[in-house]
Amino acid sequence: MALTYKALVAALLMAPAAADITLVAFDGSEGAISDFTELNDPVMGGQSSGTFDVAADGTYGIFDGEVKDVPSLSAPGFIKAAADGSFNDASAAIDGSLVLTLRSTTPEYKGFRLAFASGTTSAAYACSGGGSLPFSRGCFKSPAFDVPAGDEFTTVSIPFNMFSDKWSPATGEQTTTCADDSGVCPTADKLSSIQRVEVWAEGADGAVHLELLSVIAATATAAPMAATGADITLVSFSGADGAVSDFTELNDPVMGGQSTGTWDIKDTYGVFDGEVKDVPSLSAPGFIKAAADGSFNDASAAIDGSLVLTVRSSTPEYTGFRVSFAAGTTSAAYACSGGGSLPFSRGCFKAQFDVPAGDEFTTVSVPFNMFSDKWSPATGEQTTTCADDSGVCPTADKLSSIQRVEVWAEGALGDVHLEISDIRAVSAAAAPVVPSVELIPDDYKTCSGAVQDGLRFNMSSRTQAYGLAVPVSDGESLAEAVCCDSRVKPYAEPQYTYVAPDISLYEHLDESGVTTFYDSVCGLPLFMAPMNRTLDEFKADTDEHGWPSFRPEEVVEENIVTDEETGYVTSACGTHLGSFLPDAEGDRWCIDLSCVSGNPITVN
Repeated sequence: MALTYKALVAALLMAPAAADITLVAFDGSEGAISDFTELNDPVMGGQSSGTFDVAADGTYGIFDGEVKDVPSLSAPGFIKAAADGSFNDASAAIDGSLVLTLRSTTPEYKGFRLAFASGTTSAAYACSGGGSLPFSRGCFKSPAFDVPAGDEFTTVSIPFNMFSDKWSPATGEQTTTCADDSGVCPTADKLSSIQRVEVWAEGADGAVHLELLSVIAATATAAPMAATGADITLVSFSGADGAVSDFTELNDPVMGGQSTGTWDIKDTYGVFDGEVKDVPSLSAPGFIKAAADGSFNDASAAIDGSLVLTVRSSTPEYTGFRVSFAAGTTSAAYACSGGGSLPFSRGCFKAQFDVPAGDEFTTVSVPFNMFSDKWSPATGEQTTTCADDSGVCPTADKLSSIQRVEVWAEGALGDVHLEISDIRAVSAAAAPVVPSVELIPDDYKTCSGAVQDGLRFNMSSRTQAYGLAVPVSDGESLAEAVCCDSRVKPYAEPQYTYVAPDISLYEHLDESGVTTFYDSVCGLPLFMAPMNRTLDEFKADTDEHGWPSFRPEEVVEENIVTDEETGYVTSACGTHLGSFLPDAEGDRWCIDLSCVSGNPITVN
């Protein structure tokens, strides 16, 4: 079953809270329930039968039996195992999934389902009626799920917005889906007080053997692929909680340096002003900078995102603006003078940025993986980039204890005027969706709008369209060229882009649940993976072909347009995404990561 957009709305509306809450376990996990009772089909003449036992080592449950036709109905019956109790509060995971750790010797069986009850007068009654009987709402059942073949335990994730408390007690099939009516969806309140968990085999005849290690409620945001995220103020002049605002200006101290500058506060912003001139003895530009020391807010939650400056400038043509921050240093001032070129001067991370022309304040985002703590103290240029050596990149630990923030004008001659309203650490999920500059000629432009700034997986760092099979216009980013330029449509982004050191897709995937991929232009949700398979199987499929590869269950159907004759795949808003390339396993969508790295649309 392909996913629909409505199935994502509930998750998009919820604020993230990283959580991994155990509901069922057999190893004594705190608050977990393990006492299951097996129930056979009670319909008159039902022939299905089963058992539920705990393994000899006490670490997992065993659900075993056979589903047969009910003779009087000529239709499959069911067996199920149910556990009642006071389960752990799972409300923090409403944006995520119910994750089962299990294995099966009958992976071909197609009738496995999971249900949980909450807010009912009688959980047993609700889980027999499925909303079809009076007062039988409140037992939420999943669609049928598959268990991968194999001897090892594996995880199966079922998003909470795939559950419904309206389903047929005869077949187990949902009669109203969460996508069609939000009134049948689980809520955080329901997850806070679960009364019963049930494992079903129903609606399909056959032998059943399922070994269950645990059932947990896991948020979609335990990994950095949240629908919303962290926005932490580091510098502000308007009294923001914990923000630092006390800057000191420093001119080039090199003997004979002629550069001069000032720092002042005006209303609710800081003003950095001056001129960078050549150092006569070096015949090279000097620098000016403004530095603030202090105990900055913990920014570790934004490690997957950017440093965002809210700025404006009357000298937007100046090309030497840089920003740096120090953490974990013995002396931040020393580290930010040496740039790793002097002994013990590591820990001051620097990056360059440009300021758009205009009279209004605007935001400039500098991804954290564009910073490095190895740079030349003579020019400010990085000597080792984060893309080349992860050892020079900032880490979450560093962002948790920033000691100093600096704004620089260096390495380029000219007048400098920069007004700063604030500096924030913003996670990828919380980054504002801001159009990037489009340089595609109108004759070749196919997208409905500009490519977003701040793309996920660091795709916005690919500002040049290198490695393509055809030439494109100077200045086109990889995403603009691959997703929006018709000259590139028959081709693709370079194979294995997703494993490049500066991209590292797999490091950003939700290890315990499902990752949603959004349109890089309009923000529509397009794919969710993995669905009905494990994360390792998704990775193997992707690695085999060299581009992220999705199967039918992972497609958000109403947002994808697939032309099976040409093989072109586009989004509902017109963004080119990749190719439809079925293989021996079935239908497959082979997709350019640069086109599905967007941030989600705002749901009102």
